[in-house]
Amino acid sequence: QLKHMLSQFAALIMAILIVGSSGHAAMKDWPVEARNYIASLPEHALTLDLVLGQAISDADIFQAHKSEAIRAEGTEMQTLAAEDLKLKASYNYFDLKSDPLNPRLQTIRTSGWEARAGAEKYFSSGTDITVEGVHTPQTLRYATNPTIFAYTSSLNVALTQSLWADFFGKAYRAMRRSAEAQKKSIQDGMMSQIELSSLDVITLFYNAWLKQSVMQNTCSGLQRRERLVGVSRDQERRRLIA
Repeated sequence: QLKHMLSQFAALIMAILIVGSSGHAAMKDWPVEARNYIASLPEHALTLDLVLGQAISDADIFQAHKSEAIRAEGTEMQTLAAEDLKLKASYNYFDLKSDPLNPRLQTIRTSGWEARAGAEKYFSSGTDITVEGVHTPQTLRYATNPTIFAYTSSLNVALTQSLWADFFGKAYRAMRRSAEAQKKSIQDGMMSQIELSSLDVITLFYNAWLKQSVMQNTCSGLQRRERLVGVSRDQERRRLIA
């Protein structure tokens, strides 16, 4: 799978290393893509660090490995989100009309609005604290009595402590430890996969390097044999002339 994702890059490596086995003097014989690629490199040469860095930067398989790190963080953060401060706000407008039995004592219309704002915080001890402010202005209309403008304002503080399902936060703390262990497990698996994928790239590079070395040795041996044949022919000609 990794070789498929790096096929174009790997093919270029193989072309440069194998076709260019006779050295930079033979660069004129290289494919145009290979010459352009070599010219664009910082040191005008392929190195293992460059190949591995390019794979880690661009290969989809390494991007998938990196996403595991995000998933590991998300697993823990999803549990820790229970301790985040939660802000609440609401607004409600009302206009109630009625036909009361006693219009002198009961309103025929009540209108106004209600605004709420507050915050909620959960602690690892299992304690939940809620603070909420409420403001409600109203207009009370009667059939015979004067209209009354009134409002109510309140500040509510509530403290909740679980004594059964989450006994003083024991269940939550166990869940948090489980999330931390799962995060470490995902990270360890991710590092293992990165090492295996990196080993695939390193193997690919050194296989190409080995083919280059074999080709260079073959070319050198061929040149030596050609020189030996030339020397033998010269000796044979001098022997015949003599």
